[in-house]
Amino acid sequence: MRAHTARLRNQSRVMAGVEEAFSGVARPNPLVLFWRWRYELAIGLAFAGALWLLTAGVGVVAAVFGLAAGAALAVGVAPARRWMVARAWCVITPHRVRTACAEARIHTRRGRLPAVLFTKRTPLGERVYLWCRAGISEEDFAGAGELLRTACLARALYVVRHHRWPAVVVLDVIRRDPPGPDAGPSLGWTHWREIPPIEEDPTAELR
Repeated sequence: MRAHTARLRNQSRVMAGVEEAFSGVARPNPLVLFWRWRYELAIGLAFAGALWLLTAGVGVVAAVFGLAAGAALAVGVAPARRWMVARAWCVITPHRVRTACAEARIHTRRGRLPAVLFTKRTPLGERVYLWCRAGISEEDFAGAGELLRTACLARALYVVRHHRWPAVVVLDVIRRDPPGPDAGPSLGWTHWREIPPIEEDPTAELR
């Protein structure tokens, strides 16, 4: 009887693995698409509105030159340029994380990806907060560390489960050296780990 039960469990696991291997990523609905591209849509609408207002006020040629001069000034000033680059990465990184999750099959059996709640800037890169649906856990991200790090163009990647909300996983994308106290452990949580897991605990000095 026990052997029969174990065989049934093994068959169920094999079927679940086959189903997951052949299942694709589900198409997002319009609301999800809007959420994913909200920043790009806002920037496009703001640029179009500014161009329309300037065109109505000073003409097409002056409007184009004015916008070009503003862009050149922003790029030429170092603090403004660094601010824009950091904000651009906060917009790009969620798309890269979703792509990596799709390629690494970090999704539910119905093909639903983890939801990116928001991304914020850190001194060394970005911090991405993801809502893990049922069937997705922190271990899935740890097992796909190399793919995630490559997709995000990161020097290092840290992962931790949120201390308050177990369904939320936080990714610390490290783009600049040194990956020390300003990396994952800066939140004050003591169970950050680098992806893939390393033998040495990166937060040992903080304890």
